[in-house]
Amino acid sequence: QRSQPVSLADGRLPVVRHYVIIHTDEGIDGLYGPIVYEEQADIIVKRIKPFLIGQNPLDIERLWDQMRVDRHGRSGYFMMALSAIDCALWDLRGKYYNAPVYRLLGGPTRTQIPVYASTLGFPIEAGAAGK
Repeated sequence: QRSQPVSLADGRLPVVRHYVIIHTDEGIDGLYGPIVYEEQADIIVKRIKPFLIGQNPLDIERLWDQMRVDRHGRSGYFMMALSAIDCALWDLRGKYYNAPVYRLLGGPTRTQIPVYASTLGFPIEAGAAGK
């Protein structure tokens, strides 16, 4: 049971984020997040975690086959939870091989990419954020 956030003294609510961390017995951790706690954490802990315990985290493709043994769809909360695990496993693999994940996936395919950024109503001038 997840408890509700407690208000700070001034009435504000603290910002809380939840992350997936996969620990190994070799001391390497894989990280992904933040995740949507209510929709993914329960699935990860109750349904997916048992498939990972004691397994080689570098065998991502084999683990995928086992973790989605009872799933045929490609959407929904279960697949969102699997995606979070997948990203954490790739982070772990990159740390293990001391290489960026894009290199493990075959390397760069472009020298430049178009970029879009939104400031979501925040000022973009340096130093203006506190005003």
